[in-house]
Amino acid sequence: MKYFETIIMSAVSVATVTFTTATAQAQDDRSYFLIEQTQTHPTKTGDYMGAWKTIVEHAKIHDYKYTTYVSQSGPLVSTATPLSSYADIDALMAERERIYGAAGKDFEKAIEDLNAATFHDMTLLVRHLPDISNPPSDEDMANINMFELATLQIHPGHGGKFVEIMGKYKDGLDKAGLLGSTKYNVYAGGIGSGGAYYLQSFGKDAVDLAQNDAKIDAMFADNKSMQDLFGEYLMINRPGGYAAANKFKMVKDMAYFPDKE
Repeated sequence: MKYFETIIMSAVSVATVTFTTATAQAQDDRSYFLIEQTQTHPTKTGDYMGAWKTIVEHAKIHDYKYTTYVSQSGPLVSTATPLSSYADIDALMAERERIYGAAGKDFEKAIEDLNAATFHDMTLLVRHLPDISNPPSDEDMANINMFELATLQIHPGHGGKFVEIMGKYKDGLDKAGLLGSTKYNVYAGGIGSGGAYYLQSFGKDAVDLAQNDAKIDAMFADNKSMQDLFGEYLMINRPGGYAAANKFKMVKDMAYFPDKE
């Protein structure tokens, strides 16, 4: 078992979640992410992505106001929209209605194709926890093409303990000299002091992610205090509450940034 694979997995966003660029940082305070995750019919993933491309084109034409990131893991496609607060959801929905009203029939056809290619979908709102994250810089993101994302659930009422553990974990990485190469974000679901957390780690590719995991394993193997910390985490983890990490490829040419032509 990999030490802390459950903690720093990696994403979700949800699905889908996070992704830092200079453009996005300038326009979003990125406190929250609306994650929209779609399980496509296996034979229609290409149709889904083609329809999404048309939607992005119309977003550019009509000056859609919200950044949207896209990632893919086989037939699983996720989009992540940075938001400033829960209240920003109403503004986001109004902005989408504006685009729907302004776009033409090819846009309507793209929505129909998107729906036809969808087997199952889900939406969730997550909150970024920057103090216990080690996010990639803008420079890092230029070389990052993949992330791992996992969901883990803790016993309700132990959110504070989870945050404490992740803070100590970050300190441990720092002391081991691994913060420079190990980039990750931590997100909280909407259950408050317990429940679901979403964990995402970044890499250039699958090999890079595996190498980072190996470095972390080696750190735990030689550090009793970190092993004890992992034991503290296991005490608050709900049985069966860990969903194995999935690797997502970042589909950068399908992302949308309001100020890009």
